[in-house]
Amino acid sequence: MKCKWFLKAISYLLTFTLLLSVMQLDVLAMDYDPSQPSVTDPLDYPLPDPEKESEYQIIGEQEEKRDGTTKYFLTEHGNGIAAVYNEPVHYQTKDGSWEEIDNSLAEGLPGGSHRQPDRGSF
Repeated sequence: MKCKWFLKAISYLLTFTLLLSVMQLDVLAMDYDPSQPSVTDPLDYPLPDPEKESEYQIIGEQEEKRDGTTKYFLTEHGNGIAAVYNEPVHYQTKDGSWEEIDNSLAEGLPGGSHRQPDRGSF
């Protein structure tokens, strides 16, 4: 008989614990404001305002840490910031170092010849 009572008490305790873990406890907080972002959903946090000045002033790039799609910068506080790109921004040279890809446009054709477009073919 004692065993049944013990199992019943344990089942109630486990059920209560399960229900408590499923509930969102931030709604029970004293200063709950539904207009503020929820702590449980990181996608609700506001994005940084690009108009405001950055907290960290970048001193320069750490060229030794470069790879094909990432640039690393050193800030005035000694911290590092990584900028990751979807497309390659560096190429690897024969000696193994990474150099900037020059994507600037130049006027004219390779070899220096300048040909005027045929205006009558439009």
